Amino acid sequence: MANTKDVAGMVGKWVKSFDPDAHDGRGDLRVTDDRYKALSFSSPGEAMRFWKQQSKSRPVRPDGEPNRPLTAWTCGIEPLF
Repeated sequence: MANTKDVAGMVGKWVKSFDPDAHDGRGDLRVTDDRYKALSFSSPGEAMRFWKQQSKSRPVRPDGEPNRPLTAWTCGIEPLF
């Protein structure tokens, strides 16, 4: 996942890829400026399930809650066209 110095450069971008198990369960988020290179989903529900996916390599956070690294980001769902 991006470190704090990279966060400002990620605002307003689209998700290109995300691996919830990378970096010992902290996740790896890749973004794009081009909405047509972004991930697409067949429904808003499918997009929400992707956003909430839980790391398999570290499924639980130290506080006992599910480890869902992408939910650290505020995301919106937009139609492609």
